[in-house]
Amino acid sequence: MAFSGAKGAIYDRIRREKVAALVGDRRADLAGIAAPVFRAGQELVGAITLTMPANRYKESHIAPVVEAARILTAKLGGTL
Repeated sequence: MAFSGAKGAIYDRIRREKVAALVGDRRADLAGIAAPVFRAGQELVGAITLTMPANRYKESHIAPVVEAARILTAKLGGTL
């Protein structure tokens, strides 16, 4: 939604930071991290996502998700 033009502070932050890391936003017991994947022309083609029980979430999980999205984006000719 963030990259399809959704309005709101959370979507602005996701577009700026190129990552969403949320705990308990849909269900109190779940957490997730997602980073967009782009191809040439900065076209959004997917996302790398990690989901887990909320009690296992650590901020240290964010960097590997972003790095995986960066690598895949680069292979597709995009930039993250």
